[in-house]
Amino acid sequence: MQQPADSAKKVPNQFFWHLSKIVRNAPIHITTWMYDNKKTYPGFIFRAGFVAVGIVMATISMYMVSTAYAVITEDVVMQAATAIGLIGFFILLSFMARGIYLAGMHTWQEWNENPPIEAQKLITASTWQPPSLGVDTLICLLPGETLASFHEREKAAKAATSYAIWAAIIPPFQNAAAIYTAEEETDFIFTRGDEPFLNPDAPDYVDRRAWDHSDETYQAYTQYVDFFAPRFVKFAEQKKLVVKQERASRTFFEINAAKALTATVCFLLFCLPVFGQSKTQQVDAALMQVSGQINPIPPAGAAVTYEFQTGTKTVYIDRKADGKSTYMELLPKSTGIVRYNDAGGELSLIKVNGEPVIQRNK
Repeated sequence: MQQPADSAKKVPNQFFWHLSKIVRNAPIHITTWMYDNKKTYPGFIFRAGFVAVGIVMATISMYMVSTAYAVITEDVVMQAATAIGLIGFFILLSFMARGIYLAGMHTWQEWNENPPIEAQKLITASTWQPPSLGVDTLICLLPGETLASFHEREKAAKAATSYAIWAAIIPPFQNAAAIYTAEEETDFIFTRGDEPFLNPDAPDYVDRRAWDHSDETYQAYTQYVDFFAPRFVKFAEQKKLVVKQERASRTFFEINAAKALTATVCFLLFCLPVFGQSKTQQVDAALMQVSGQINPIPPAGAAVTYEFQTGTKTVYIDRKADGKSTYMELLPKSTGIVRYNDAGGELSLIKVNGEPVIQRNK
């Protein structure tokens, strides 16, 4: 009968023995796990963990020694819980601070790499735009244009010539050029340096007849176009009245009518929106008006800005050119969450990389 009593005594002893074994081995297991994962978490977590585990182990040991320490144990456990809570709070706070710092650095880096269009004006080279010839048409190679497109525009300009409207054709990378009039016998085919408006006796005359333009740069080509345009305008105004003297009076009348028509088209273009013309219709009309003066397709990657007036408010619509769409086709291609509205507004300006390319006639 003594054996059951001994067994009864051994049961609680075995329980406490196993419990004490768990307590003794717990720091070893926790330390091993924390050492194996030391590269995953910041070092202060391990130090805080050691302190917290030490406090918990101490309180359990005190509780096992005597129940008289119950109050002390409770206080210590509450302090440990508070410490662990504070550790967790500061960990979350540190993650939040780190996230805010990284977001700020990313925003700053993006700002420096992609400044607003207004800031880019100071660092971006302006896109060259060909000069105007008034009522006449200038056909020159536009930025990003292919030779095939150039020749198509040349064909259309030649077909549209009249006694009042001539077409100046300046092919790139070659010496020959032309001025198309209403009749082939009055056309001017010349070489650069031997333009019909040059005066060899002028003080600023430079003999360029021997120059070879076959390997010229595009910048040199645009400089020649800028040189040619104002001199051609003065030449054409006088020459149109003498190439066909028998109809000089009629030609004079047609020239004035063409000038008036150009001014009327400008006026109507920016008055028609009052009668319901949409944004894309306005852009299309503007492109028709400046046909032959600019490339209707902005270069790929260019930042295109449309300005529309709505009462006293100016509405800006920004697009990124794809190198395929015309200004009209590009306008409704919205990529943001705000849907494009084609109604309302009065077109005032179109800019490419901050530089005006089509501007309202004021």
